[in-house]
Formats: sequence, C-alpha cells, structure tokens
Amino acid sequence: MAYCSKNELIKKNNELHFGGNMTEKKILLETQLQIAQNELNSLKKIGYIFGSNLTIDQLLSHVVEEVCELLKADRGSLFLIDRDKNMIWSKIALKSEIKAIELPIGKGIAGYVAETGEVINIPDAYKDERFNPEVDKRTGYHTRSILCAPLRKPVVEDKKEGEIIAVVQLLNKNDGKAFTDADEELLLSFGGSIASSINNAKLFHQLEEKFQEVELMYSTEHLIASNYNLDSLIEELLTQFFNYLDVKAGGVVFKENGNYRAFWKIMLETDSPLISQNVLVLPEGMPFLLEKSNTIYLNNGDGNVELKKYYESMGISPAKILFIPLQSGEKYLGNLQLLFLDAEHKVTVQEKVWEILSSQIARAYELFKMREGLIKNERLSLLGNMMSLIVHDLRSPLNNIVGFADLMTDLDTTDTERKDYQQIINKEINLMTNMTREILDFAKGKSNILPGKVGVTEICRNFMEKIKFDLERNQVELETKDFPRGKLWVDKERLLRAFTNIAKNAIEAMGSQGTPKKLKLWVEEKDKVFIFHIKDTGPGIPANIQENLFDEYVTSGKEGGTGLGLAIVKKIVEEHKGEIEFLTEKNKGTEFIINIPSFEKLHG
Repeated sequence: MAYCSKNELIKKNNELHFGGNMTEKKILLETQLQIAQNELNSLKKIGYIFGSNLTIDQLLSHVVEEVCELLKADRGSLFLIDRDKNMIWSKIALKSEIKAIELPIGKGIAGYVAETGEVINIPDAYKDERFNPEVDKRTGYHTRSILCAPLRKPVVEDKKEGEIIAVVQLLNKNDGKAFTDADEELLLSFGGSIASSINNAKLFHQLEEKFQEVELMYSTEHLIASNYNLDSLIEELLTQFFNYLDVKAGGVVFKENGNYRAFWKIMLETDSPLISQNVLVLPEGMPFLLEKSNTIYLNNGDGNVELKKYYESMGISPAKILFIPLQSGEKYLGNLQLLFLDAEHKVTVQEKVWEILSSQIARAYELFKMREGLIKNERLSLLGNMMSLIVHDLRSPLNNIVGFADLMTDLDTTDTERKDYQQIINKEINLMTNMTREILDFAKGKSNILPGKVGVTEICRNFMEKIKFDLERNQVELETKDFPRGKLWVDKERLLRAFTNIAKNAIEAMGSQGTPKKLKLWVEEKDKVFIFHIKDTGPGIPANIQENLFDEYVTSGKEGGTGLGLAIVKKIVEEHKGEIEFLTEKNKGTEFIINIPSFEKLHG
C-alpha cells in the first residue's frame, strides 16, 4: 500500500466527506490506519534499538536499516560531518560495496545537504547537476532516485536550529518510483532521534577518551617517577602505549653521542623481552630527523631492502611503519616507530594523542638522563605525587560527568532534564579546572581562598545536591536535621569540596556492606561557632592509620586511593580558621566534626 502525505490524506478526507461513497471512505480509513500502524511499528523497533546495549556503530546501522525498510529504499547511508577538515564521511553505508566514502562539504548530494541544510528529493539523480556519479562508476550501481536529509544537533537554549552533525541519504525506491512527500515527513520525524543519539554518543565518547587519557597520563607519570632503570622504563612505557593504541610492535630510537640507541618491543603472539641496541649507523631508508609524523610502506620492490632486513632481524616483517618525532620543547631527541603487519591498519586515536604519548616518552628519556646527571630525585617524585593528587580529585567530577552523560541518552529523559544534565556537566568541568589550579597551590603551600558571606543552610543544601548522584548510585540513605540559621565567612566552593571529599570517602568505605548504609548530616551552633557533623555507618578507620589520618599519602588501602584527599580537607578547614577531628568505631562507622567560626565571630 503506497504512502500518502498528511496533506494529501486531509485533502482526500475532505473530498470524500462531501461527495465520496462508503467504500471509498472505508478504503481511505484503512489506508490511514495502515500508515499509522507502519509508523508505530517502526517507532517501536527504533525505540528498542536505542534502548539496547549496542555500540554506536551497531545502533546506527540498525536504525538506517529500519528506515530503509520503512521507506522501501534499496540502500541507505549515514554521513558524519567533520567541520575541522570540512569533510563528510560515511559512518554507515548499508549494502554499499565501498564502506568508506569521504567527500568535501558541498560536493555531491550529501555534501550539498551538509552545507545548506536543505532536504533534497530527486526523482532522477543523473538529471541533477549536484549528483556525483563517481561512486556509481566505481561500484557498477545505478542510482535512480535520492532522498537526503540533514540531522541536526538537539536545540540548546534559544537557538532556532541546531548545528548539522550528520546527513542521512536513501537511494532507489524498491518499486522504481520516486520518493514522496510522505517519505520526507517520515524521514524527518526519525531524524531528531537519530541526531540526538549521535550527539549523545559523541559526548560520551569524548568524556570517556578524556578520562582514559587522564588515567594514562597518571600511570605514565608514576612509571617515570618510580623507575630508575632506562631499559625497564622504556619497556613499560612502550607496553602501556602499544596496548592503548592497539599496536603489536614498535620501538624508539634516540641519538646519543653521535650514535643511536634503539629499543624494540614485539607483542605479537607472546610478549617478548625488550630488545636494546646501540647502532652506529641507521639502516638506509629509516628517517631520523622529523618535523611531523611520517608513514613508510614496505611493499615489494619499493627499495627499502635494508630497512626490511633490519626489522626482520628482530623477528617481524611490517607492511608499514608510522614514524612519530620525539621532542622535548624545541629539542629533538629521536622518534617513536609503530610497526604494522597490515598496510591498511589505522590507529584509531586522534593524532594529538600520538603527540602526547611521544612527548611523554621524550620527557621520560630526558628526565632519566637528568637523573643520571645527579639531578635530585625529589623533583621527579613531586611530578608523580602531583599526578596522583590530580587523578584522586578529578575522579569524582569525572564520574559525575560520565553518569549524567549516560542519563542524557536515556529515552525516558525529557528535553528539560537533558538541559539540566548539560548544565551539571558544564559545572563539573568548571569545577575540574578550579581543582587543578587549587592542587598546584596546595603543592606550593599557597593559601588562595576567596571568602564571602554564605548561609549555613545554603552550604548544607549545596552539599546535599553535590553528593545526590553518589548516594543514589550506591544506595546510601541520607539523614539530616533542621539546620540552624546563621552566616559564615567562607570560600563556598572550597569548603564544599572538603565536605564532599569526606562524604565520598564515607560512601566508598561503606561499599557493598549488607547492613543499612546511611550518611548523617547535622549542624550545631556553640559560642558563635558552627559545628558540622558528617557521620557514616561504615567499617570505621583502621587503627594503624588513625594517628596520621590527615597526613599526606596516608590511605586505608582502598582501590584508587592516594591518601591525599584528607590532607587537602584539613588544609581547607584550617584556611577558614576552623578545626577538624573525627570519632571512629570498628564496624559502627566514623564521624567527622568540622568547626567553622561564624561571620559574627570573625568580624565582630
């Protein structure tokens, strides 16, 4: 049964109302019912796809397949837009012989839609000057009709139209006819959901990448600061980076005193030991001085015989090598080499990540040489400790960002809720920036609070809001009492950081224990001092660390702990002329007591 547009159905309905017979009216109603049923079935299928645990590629592939089925199209493609490169590229190409199609924005039908935002419906592709027949020539496919529409990012605030982030293109109706107005309506109705899914997936992927990069940088700093053997250091760095980049073999080459020092790591079927070499002359064809990354292909007959033999002597026959310069500032130290057995293999991470990793190797090597020159080890230890502190304090906002980004993809989440979650994510990112600055001040012993007059009730309510997500996720009940009226002279964000750090430690300490998990908050006022109580029902603080709990690098051994959190808490409280102490009992919990003088006490 052919689809009709809504306007066509309204027109026919009006005509039949004034002059049609019962049979015609019945046929019209059946047509309307069938169209509605088909739309409903497709909505159900697409809703199920969006709610399933699929990767973004699988999800979008299924959606494009379902849209093709609904609109009776022979083929469908989804193009993502890369504004930085001014290109569009095929993310999903259903039934296409060419899986990867890249076009400049503005070229071809899809490129034209990406540029203009117009919906294009072409009955005969070869009669339209915008159509690019190159793909047809390469595949032997004959394109007749085309329906192409933009997918826009969800509207934010008062913007009338969201940015175009993708283009969906359908080819050739199965019945040989052109696409109809009804087809356009259906495609546009699904476009918003598809665009929202793409946008949310991008946000989550970016956050996930950032979190992984922070973890990688922390791990790298720890290796650099704790490893005093160059061979061992290079081997661990290469192993870590190769696992991150999904590379099985490679190495680094440094220049030392006119000669070259090379380190190779092969991880094909087994993890072989590091190969360390002193090389007088590099093999012909191996570049050393590089301004930017460069790829060499080792195909038969390309003249790189000596270079092939060199790699084969280590037990590997690469099809191509990616050379990445190793630089520390403006000083060139050598290059990082990634070896690939398959010439088509691509490193999936962005090029900036290669640069970060290569700079880490270069810096590790240079620091090691400085260490050999009797540079004090305290400086290296500080780098490692600072990275530990950053990861410790960034973990909470990163978890919140990931959590709320995940909620944004939930089909039950409303547009209003998504905007609220977006504001929370932006707030957490700003918090991370402020935290990084504060950590540096902490390491240098600086005091940099910016106090203002803040109500006790406001502090408590903001604190509860900050830990709400962690409480819900860990099924911890929060108990409170009425808060006293009064004003404090404090840096609100920094004091909230101290309270939040205590609460998150308490929530983590309670873990998956079977007894009821509760966090209690109440405030007392005595002699113009406000006394904040934060109490949990956890296992208590181990006796062996109670005496030094607020010292740096003291930890109870919890996973991911660094022992730096409570040191910062104590420093923040003392910066506010306050005091902090605790009461703890094994298997019954811990209570932190924070005394903060009132505004009246400080200012008379």
